[in-house]
Amino acid sequence: MKRVKISGKGKMSQVAFLLLVFFLFGCGISESWARTEKKPVAVFTQSVDQSDADQLFARGKMVFQAGAHVSAVRMFEEAANQGHVDSQLILALMYYEGKGVRQDYVLAAGWFEKAASQGHAEAQYNLGVMYGRGEGVGQDHVLAREWWENSASQGHANSQYSLGAMYFGGLGIKKEDVLAREWWEKSASQGHVDSQYSLGVMYYTGQGVQKDEVKAAEWLEKAANQGHARAQHDLGVMYYHGEGVDKDRVLAIQWFEKAANQGEAQAQFTLGVMYYLGEGVIRDQDKACALWRLYTLQTPHAVDMCPD
Repeated sequence: MKRVKISGKGKMSQVAFLLLVFFLFGCGISESWARTEKKPVAVFTQSVDQSDADQLFARGKMVFQAGAHVSAVRMFEEAANQGHVDSQLILALMYYEGKGVRQDYVLAAGWFEKAASQGHAEAQYNLGVMYGRGEGVGQDHVLAREWWENSASQGHANSQYSLGAMYFGGLGIKKEDVLAREWWEKSASQGHVDSQYSLGVMYYTGQGVQKDEVKAAEWLEKAANQGHARAQHDLGVMYYHGEGVDKDRVLAIQWFEKAANQGEAQAQFTLGVMYYLGEGVIRDQDKACALWRLYTLQTPHAVDMCPD
């Protein structure tokens, strides 16, 4: 077997493309509204004033949580048609996910737009996602950006992140690394993990900001502590080489292991190298081969480094 080396200094992730992937597919439609406990079915028997949108919305949530999605849709529709913005948002999400109704991206986009036009930040974000992906509407990056700007100005972290990715990638807009950084800083300060990772990469590469490996490590650690697998791998690389942090092979291995346990392919490969060479760990060729095989399962055209 050929001797394998840990990636050299400065060879962190190939992030520019990855960030655009996050922008297009990473955050996605927000559906935190559905994460609730089921309620007793007794709520079905209670009367509700059909002219009171707030009552309809509250009852609709209770019925939805009890698992009666079809009945919930009727209540949300009645309230939404009265202009109840939260009902419009939930109805849009139900059409988007196909809960209680047949999945229909066109109707989802229509209800998102009604709520967004009333200034609902989450609806504006979700509508931007649909325009960015071309789901239920014609793909239009300009409109996606406009809706995200409306939402981001209200402090919506996902919209701020998405705007940053747009400016970073120059997608439907002039590439502006400085503006990308500014939006990511706003989002990262709210704990947005992908923005924290993106800032770490910017400071590491010096793109859109003065290169600063100490700040890079700080932002990567914030993301890594939230379970971001690529950040965990990249932080491990920095500890391995002593970039922005004191060189520490033990910590490097710990971060590689965290990332590898989440299925991060590059971490599986790197950790396999360390076990094969016995760097910071007891040499274990079987474990190295097991990690490399996990890596090859995820990596097209990867060569099996441990043939039988």
